[in-house]
Amino acid sequence: MCHKPGEPAIPGVEYFRPDVKCCSYYPKLPNYLIGGLLADTNPALEEGRRRIRERIRNRVAVTPQALFTPKRYNLLHKYGMPQSYGRVSSMLCPYYIKEGGLCSIWKFRDAVCSTYFCKTMAGKEGAKFWKVMRAYLNQTQETLSWYALHKMNWDVESIWDYLNELDSASLQAEDLDETPPPDANYAKIWKEWVGREEEFYIECYNLVTKLTREDFDRISGINEKVIMLWLKEKYNNVMHPQIPSVLQKNPDMKIYPMSDGSTYAIRTDVGFFTILPALHDVVNLFDGVKPTDEIKKIVFEKYEDELSDELLQTMYFNHMLLPA
Repeated sequence: MCHKPGEPAIPGVEYFRPDVKCCSYYPKLPNYLIGGLLADTNPALEEGRRRIRERIRNRVAVTPQALFTPKRYNLLHKYGMPQSYGRVSSMLCPYYIKEGGLCSIWKFRDAVCSTYFCKTMAGKEGAKFWKVMRAYLNQTQETLSWYALHKMNWDVESIWDYLNELDSASLQAEDLDETPPPDANYAKIWKEWVGREEEFYIECYNLVTKLTREDFDRISGINEKVIMLWLKEKYNNVMHPQIPSVLQKNPDMKIYPMSDGSTYAIRTDVGFFTILPALHDVVNLFDGVKPTDEIKKIVFEKYEDELSDELLQTMYFNHMLLPA
């Protein structure tokens, strides 16, 4: 998604900045994932633990359910995402390590970070699969974080008003400056756990890790079962696509010869990518008349190579080829 130095820019493409990438997102971290990170002794995660502890000390959007996205960032992301995503350094994730472009909490990242891909091998069908997978994991995160609160005998009412305020569209002075709530308000949220937030999160992690699959099925409810059926459908669409026997080259596909003379840049409604000249020639064989089996024979005779079903699926998924 980043523009490579020395290559001509592909017309109409909004490139990512290499120092921002897809990390212009601020994740919401559920209580048990925070606890897992804090309890982990891997030295490679020390920077992540340091940043999480700093967030807890700052008290901004810090609740027993999760470390939420601060309100100002959330609204900027909501209304500025199409224009800013991947291209604005002020929207970088607070857990992003600029030196090397790494994630300091990678092992304990949330559902969004675990399922976002700027491109998928299965094109829009792949994107749909990961979108539903994200919904499934978000549902799982909600279930497990509330389960931990329930097992801790938490008074949900103590945090309800604060969560509703975080979801509202209004910005107060403290939201703009990202200053912590007054001590009395914070004490209402955390009660006897004020100053022991790390201990609380680790206990949430311990409770969740004791769950068996049968326990999870029991607490997850109908939402998990419905989304799982939906996810299986999307998975099947990716793994077993119904590709017509006669295909045609996408008439709206844009093709640009690259300056290196050895590749072509392709842009469709799915995205942009590069291909070799031989594949460019193969795409032109799909005229909407000849069946795919006949084109496979032509490819084998001309190039002494096989046009595999896997490659055919990739071209179809990425809308290089369309139904005739």
